[in-house]
Amino acid sequence: REDTLAIIQHMHNGCFEAGVGYADVLESSWQADSLQCQRRCQSFGERCDHFAFHSLGQSCQLSGPGAARSYIVGVVSGPRSCPVLV
Repeated sequence: REDTLAIIQHMHNGCFEAGVGYADVLESSWQADSLQCQRRCQSFGERCDHFAFHSLGQSCQLSGPGAARSYIVGVVSGPRSCPVLV
């Protein structure tokens, strides 16, 4: 599946982080995976700076600029956009 390969690539290049979440949640919604959660963050524009995808329950939480980081088991997070790899 194309999304699964993209998620693995983002984890490998350091764009996505395992075990990191963010405080000050703007929105929480259900998403199928971390890539869809990132896409949801992108739809918020500059209001969303980071996303955190909780695999248990498939919860996607979006946070704005300046949100504090925290360490949470079972979470994959990242920025609104990852750098394009060539």
